[in-house]
Amino acid sequence: MSLLRRNLHHAVREQHRSQCGRRWHSHSPPKVIRSAVANIDTQEAVSRSRDMSQSVTLDNIRSSLIRQEDSIIFNFIERAQFSLNPVVYQPGGIQVPAYGPDGKQYSLLEYILRETEQLHARVRRYTSPDEHAFYPEDMPALVLPPLEYPGILHRAADAININQKIMDLYLNTILPAIAAPGDDGNYGSAATLDVLCLQALSKRIHYGKFVAEAKFR
Repeated sequence: MSLLRRNLHHAVREQHRSQCGRRWHSHSPPKVIRSAVANIDTQEAVSRSRDMSQSVTLDNIRSSLIRQEDSIIFNFIERAQFSLNPVVYQPGGIQVPAYGPDGKQYSLLEYILRETEQLHARVRRYTSPDEHAFYPEDMPALVLPPLEYPGILHRAADAININQKIMDLYLNTILPAIAAPGDDGNYGSAATLDVLCLQALSKRIHYGKFVAEAKFR
């Protein structure tokens, strides 16, 4: 896996060198790339809202589906760098300052996932119709004003959230297939990458609502 990562980084750097006609260090990308990234960051909320207002067709959502699937594969590769680390998923296996409604102490994964969602929810991540929280009943108040999204999906789509099934599938099927058995002590790294994997899976799977809407139309 380490060799694969080195090859990927090398390929990206070589591509940028050929496009820009000059060498650059990995920590200092060309000005044209920095400018493009800054432009994307400043227009993200506006473009996202605009994209949602476009006609829902398979052609319009295909590029998003491809990007989401690429993100899932990349996150799986990153998670595979660490062992399974079963204690990360055991409630109370690692002492964390958080408990569920039933009084049971969260696992490390549950704790990091919930805290991540709390932070992201405050900046309106889960007000977007293509995002679904794993703890939707525990959303904090927004610190940014909400955005208004056009009503593209049928109102019944708001009730569809299968994140619990996604969590079960990830822990019981996907994770044992991509991570080597054992305990390497990298609990924090494993859990934070698990969060990225779960979020990427959730977004891609729930994006099926937009695919269904496009096919229906």
